[in-house]
Amino acid sequence: MKNKKKSKNDKRELIDLIVKLVLVVIIIILFLHNCSLRKQNETKPISGGNINIIEIKCDTSNTCDPNNGGTGEGFKVYDGKIVWNGVAEAEIFKSPLYEINGTIAPEDSNIYQFIVKNGTSYKMKYSIKFIETNPYNANIKYKLKRNNTYVVDHYVSASEIVANFTNMASNDKDTFYLEWKWISSDNDTEIGKIENATYGLKIEIKAESIND
Repeated sequence: MKNKKKSKNDKRELIDLIVKLVLVVIIIILFLHNCSLRKQNETKPISGGNINIIEIKCDTSNTCDPNNGGTGEGFKVYDGKIVWNGVAEAEIFKSPLYEINGTIAPEDSNIYQFIVKNGTSYKMKYSIKFIETNPYNANIKYKLKRNNTYVVDHYVSASEIVANFTNMASNDKDTFYLEWKWISSDNDTEIGKIENATYGLKIEIKAESIND
């Protein structure tokens, strides 16, 4: 009887050992597969940090300039770091992985916030236009929110965003949230093979005073 019990115990221990070994092998295979997928998806990041331009154009009354035709602050646009004055460079694209050198990779996403303020003594109307510099056809899409309401609530290309706003009262301000995402696509691998690939976005704002 003791031998039979010992034999059963030995079999059970052998089965347990085999199960453990199988589990270890499965874990290793899954880990290697995950690493392989990650490597496939890691295309060389593209630069989005050096060609992001903000431009404000005003009507003939120079409403953007508080010292020439405006009062107080004038019509201005600003983010957390800069006040846009005519043409300026902005940090629109930031990825937690590549924040230091302003680069982005597939599936990266973030939100760029900027504020439009009418610091003049009269009503204003303005439009916002988004223009890509995208020589390698990176699949970067956008949503746009103004204050608490979406202007565009699903991802579209930059050129598809049409934003016109009228009747902005004196000293009013609008906060915009530009949500961007690089959506993975078939040409990501090709982009990854290109040295110093770049992507940029120009935000053009045209402002005009309203004479009541």
